Amino acid sequence: MCVLVDALCKLPEGYPVYTNRGASGIDGLIATMAGVAVASERPTVGVVGDISASHDLNSLALLSQVQHPSILFIVNNSGAIFRYVASLQQQLKTLIIAYRII
Repeated sequence: MCVLVDALCKLPEGYPVYTNRGASGIDGLIATMAGVAVASERPTVGVVGDISASHDLNSLALLSQVQHPSILFIVNNSGAIFRYVASLQQQLKTLIIAYRII
């Protein structure tokens, strides 16, 4: 997602953009944001998907300890990236149905 921000947004010259792929691209992203915020000592904005956020919810505790303004945007699109993987489409449908039943 960060690649899209960098590609589609006009940021000021020299504005830092950090990315973290994690394992399969979904874990540790909130923890990375907290680490960048602490290390940079600057206001920080993070953008993660809903599935990525669910795999790193414990790191919200880290983010709450940051001493300067930090904003985390969670894009809630039901793990839309997985719709493009044909082998996972049926599993995703089953998961969504099970989730709605529970």
